[in-house]
Amino acid sequence: MREERAVTRLDGKIEIVWKTRLCTVDDEFGAFQIWVPSDPPLAVVEFSDGVRQVAAEKIKFCDEDHQMVVGFEKFSKENGNAGRQDQGGG
Repeated sequence: MREERAVTRLDGKIEIVWKTRLCTVDDEFGAFQIWVPSDPPLAVVEFSDGVRQVAAEKIKFCDEDHQMVVGFEKFSKENGNAGRQDQGGG
């Protein structure tokens, strides 16, 4: 449940990169690490004072990925097609 990316280096070796995401939980900055498959869903977040499991709905991402989502939503609303999916197939 953790986002990973394989990177091929110039020396031919493959390196696995684990992506963490900047977030806030109850106005406290943290680094999201991984989703915990449970009911209700939890997440592991690293804070300045340690690592804790937190409820998924308390996480607010504040990184570049989140800004991209915000930008797409704003563009979509400004162009009158909020929530519309392209069904053109090509």
